[in-house]
Amino acid sequence: MVRTSTLCLTGLLLGAAVTPGSAQGVSDPLVLGLDSLLNTKISAAAKYEQTSSEAASSVSIITAEDIQRHGYQTLGQALAATRGFYVSYDRNYAFLGARGFSRPSDYNNRILILLDGNAVNEGNFGGAPVGTDLGVAMSSLERIEIVRGPGSALYGTGAIFAVVNLVSKGADVQPGARGAVRTGSYGARGGSLGYRGAPRSGLSLSFEGTWDGSDGQDHFYPEYDAPESNFGVAHNTDWERRWSVNGALAGDGLTLHGRYSSRTKAIPTGAFETDFVGATSQTRDAYGFVELKLDRALDVARFLSARTYLNTFRYGGDYLTEGFNWPDLARNDVIGTEAALHWDIASSNRLTFGGEARRDLVARYSAAGQPGVDQNLPNTVLSAYVQDEHQLTRSISLLAGLRHDSYHTSQDATSPRLAAIFAPTTGSTFKLLYGSAFRAPSMYEVMDGGQLYKANPGLQPERATTMEAVWQQRLAPGLLGTASLFHYDMKGLIDLTVDPVDSLYLYRNVGDARADGFELEMQGQMGATVTGYLSYSYQDAVDRDAGRRLTNSPDHMLKSGAAFDVAASFGLGLDSRYESGRLTLAGTETEDAFVTDVHVSVPARQANVHGMLQRLSLSLRLNNVFDASFATPGGVEHRQAAIVQDGRNLSAELRYRF
Repeated sequence: MVRTSTLCLTGLLLGAAVTPGSAQGVSDPLVLGLDSLLNTKISAAAKYEQTSSEAASSVSIITAEDIQRHGYQTLGQALAATRGFYVSYDRNYAFLGARGFSRPSDYNNRILILLDGNAVNEGNFGGAPVGTDLGVAMSSLERIEIVRGPGSALYGTGAIFAVVNLVSKGADVQPGARGAVRTGSYGARGGSLGYRGAPRSGLSLSFEGTWDGSDGQDHFYPEYDAPESNFGVAHNTDWERRWSVNGALAGDGLTLHGRYSSRTKAIPTGAFETDFVGATSQTRDAYGFVELKLDRALDVARFLSARTYLNTFRYGGDYLTEGFNWPDLARNDVIGTEAALHWDIASSNRLTFGGEARRDLVARYSAAGQPGVDQNLPNTVLSAYVQDEHQLTRSISLLAGLRHDSYHTSQDATSPRLAAIFAPTTGSTFKLLYGSAFRAPSMYEVMDGGQLYKANPGLQPERATTMEAVWQQRLAPGLLGTASLFHYDMKGLIDLTVDPVDSLYLYRNVGDARADGFELEMQGQMGATVTGYLSYSYQDAVDRDAGRRLTNSPDHMLKSGAAFDVAASFGLGLDSRYESGRLTLAGTETEDAFVTDVHVSVPARQANVHGMLQRLSLSLRLNNVFDASFATPGGVEHRQAAIVQDGRNLSAELRYRF
């Protein structure tokens, strides 16, 4: 049951954000502030720019101002404050859940993460990073586009529950050089250096490099409470090191974009029955890509978008068992090209059709010490898609889309999409949505893992069907309400299991799942100085075969937040969230969680300072203000049924603009 203090806090935060001090003379600023959000153009929903109201999906936008005001440091933090999403952390990787679905140890392979339209999800495990391993500075983002529901009709495999597109800031946004230094709890330290600008007319350049590290903290796990395992205390085994570089050069409709990031993380949990004391097991993950993109109008009715790319992924793990290292390595190199034509064949009809060819040149996994575990399974995917959007009347539009993906190593898949949008007034929008999505088995799921994993070449793709109704309504000047009712069915779920005969890990199509739920949200904005949100999500996600709720699935989530700019002197951001307990793989249930985060920012260029101080800005974020103790479910590789999350901790960043 939600505590009274939680309900009071959420109401007060949103009320403060949307209620003006006087009822007179404030309507225009309220409306203008709200419209600036509603009119923000996004591209992830249709592969061309449109507003969130026009998009045939349930959409959320996290703007650069939201990121700055709330001090989000990772994508996971930003999405944890967004309706319908939740995060788990096993002290190595962060896992993202949506609408009641987040299988333990699934590597985030059912949500597609894009960086400026380029897929971050790699080809070995199908997963994408959402925590510190993402390697993208949040301060470098112009916005985060969150498109809920199936996205396979445009993007293919993995886009089952959402497509999340990270859009980088252009070179014209706060041009010039900048640097930052960071510190915080658990021995955190780091820095960054970047530049955005136009070296000459018609040409823009941006780049940024970052480095961060952390000593981590000691943890007590009662499952290891014995003399030979230091009485359950994991000491000096939670550290992390990471760095990244990111840059873009653009001009005359062409953009050359590249990035590379690397993170090494120690594992303090004894996962996969590794040694709990002694030398530290660790993982190393690196993501990179180079992409050349062309966006050009052919005439007044036709627009061409084309890109060619090279994506790379490297993984290495050192797993120490009884003093012996069992390392494993993964490598994925992908080359691909895509082209799409957007054609306004009539003033009321836009046709989009395109195709993509992708070749996994290398999709390799090897494990030293395990005979025969050195496999390379290259793969080719050829895809074609078409989408037709027709404006029947001024208030009614229809959309139909279809994509076919042909796989060399898996079954082909065809993904349809249908939508009807009714906008009777400028303040009301109704959407009826239907879509189908799939996830092809990853290379890791079908391969032979020697003495640890069993091969399963007969794995079939997961398939999901979703139906959703969305109502977006302007409730008052400066106040927007959104209600969503959804249902989805999933067939042929791929899960990591343990074979009862030989105790080896095995990926199987273990069954079906379905979920029914709804989401309610209010967003408030008063001019450019005060914003707030309040959302409630309910999801009843059930394993059909077992006849019980899914693991790692909270039934209820209540979230609230507000941000204030106080007389241009400093900013205050608040985020609170409540999550009901989640079922673990051991059959136990975690406790309800109530977490509050606070962010204080002091912007640069204050009128009462001079010289270098005018170029300094400060960010302070206090996570888990009330030091709540809560845990999220572990995976099959953990002895712990649930893993305790961080208590109260502080981070600070000092930025300087040259």
